[in-house]
Amino acid sequence: MCVVECLDDTTMCVVECLDDTTMCVVECLDDTTMCVVECLDDTTMCVVECLDDTTMCVVECLDDTTMCVVECLDDTTMCVVECLDDTTMCVVECLDDTTMCVVECLDDTTMCVVECLDDTIMCVVECLDKKITLLTD
Repeated sequence: MCVVECLDDTTMCVVECLDDTTMCVVECLDDTTMCVVECLDDTTMCVVECLDDTTMCVVECLDDTTMCVVECLDDTTMCVVECLDDTTMCVVECLDDTTMCVVECLDDTTMCVVECLDDTIMCVVECLDKKITLLTD
């Protein structure tokens, strides 16, 4: 269980998890393009680079096995996360653009539900384990 607390709509978020090792700061240059996820565990440092605010993102992590491309059919509904490790292939299906998303992964242990109070500020990520970190705009 994690709580994402953002100082404002676009720039700085702190992800507080029950496991202290998963504390992360999400620092974004603006609301759509570039974010750096800085975690206490150096192996979880990732850069999220998006071509625009809705469609294509590349998640580049220090661990090469965690390189993922997030390709979305549109800005609200369906995303496919393609990872170099086949076991981490996930489909993100959202009921709408702001509230509830279910992350279905080939590995059952990585099933997560993302429940957001609104589209920008507060999200709760509930996972069956602590291996998944999901970032949402």
